[in-house]
Amino acid sequence: PNILNLDYSAYVMYGNNEIIAVKSSDGTTVNQNAGATKHMGIEYAFNFHPNNQWEFRFNGANVQHTYLQYVLSGVNYNGKTMSAAPAFQSNLEAIYKPSLIKGFRISYEWQHQNKYFMDDMNKYEYKGFDIHNIRVGYSFNKHVEAWLNALNIFDTYYSVLATKTANAGSSSFSYYLGEPREFTFGVAYSFK
Repeated sequence: PNILNLDYSAYVMYGNNEIIAVKSSDGTTVNQNAGATKHMGIEYAFNFHPNNQWEFRFNGANVQHTYLQYVLSGVNYNGKTMSAAPAFQSNLEAIYKPSLIKGFRISYEWQHQNKYFMDDMNKYEYKGFDIHNIRVGYSFNKHVEAWLNALNIFDTYYSVLATKTANAGSSSFSYYLGEPREFTFGVAYSFK
């Protein structure tokens, strides 16, 4: 196997008359013209495979989403960071397939999302989150495989999306909760 692989991409994109979804105070979403925006970042993936038993994967993204020209109801958002846009996200996974137990595998995964602004005025932040998963599987032969996944093993209380809206003197916070600790079991059969 290849010992080390690296994939990456970098981008800069400017949007004009970009339509974005804006959440109103009653919870509904309305499409608005955002004027001009700038999106830039780098996304990368490392895959390290030192031998037949171990594999390490890391994916990350450093991004910035900014309003260049956006005025809504007399409020100027120029130069502000777009809401719900974390500057950094990553995923790390370590996979072990012991040569003494042919067909067995176990992996540990760490998902990270950095803090981000909950509102377009950049006054409120969501702290981000870290989730840890463990996956175990066994291939009995080329046709039958079983697995057990332990997801969010530390039972972290987190939100996959957190927003704040304000209109006409009222404001509201919305949290879309992530899954609590859970276990999934599966069996697959291949006819190949």
